[in-house]
Amino acid sequence: YDIHCYGRDVKMVNCTFWGSGFRTSSFYGDLVYKKCTLKYYLPVSIRNEYSCNVPYNLVMKNCTYYMSDKYNYVIYTGNTNYQTVRRKELEDKCLPNVKIDGLTIIPDEDVKEIYLFLVGYKDKDYKFNHLSNINVKNVTVGGNKELVISTSPFELKNEVDILFQQKGKEEKRTKTNRIEIL
Repeated sequence: YDIHCYGRDVKMVNCTFWGSGFRTSSFYGDLVYKKCTLKYYLPVSIRNEYSCNVPYNLVMKNCTYYMSDKYNYVIYTGNTNYQTVRRKELEDKCLPNVKIDGLTIIPDEDVKEIYLFLVGYKDKDYKFNHLSNINVKNVTVGGNKELVISTSPFELKNEVDILFQQKGKEEKRTKTNRIEIL
């Protein structure tokens, strides 16, 4: 499903999803997946064609995510090469804050890499807004794979606090305004 006309605060508990995923534009508040199973389903896909990407929070708690080579990421950032809207509050492309506590990722055999963010086409000097906290912990990834923070580096207008911890891996903590491939 998608919400692209001012949705707010969606909480899904003990649900099973499959298909293309959750597409957002003009969504506020919290997007919560709790004890959900995602089967080849993209948790967040930011729609750039509406040019209305506003601040919100993604929360995932004790979920299971079956990944294919087509959907091998949690958040698709959309593209930045869209036409800017005339409303000031909708000009910036905002990325959601991320809080994940307990996520089991089960990738298909053909999945080569797994990402938190898949960065769509972006203008060279573009800086995303809103993202100030990435708190990812208790993540288990099957198939001897590793969760990587992003497909490519990207800039932010503000600093982001990052806590990134996968079971069996060294915890990573940093504060930065540039997301690198951790």
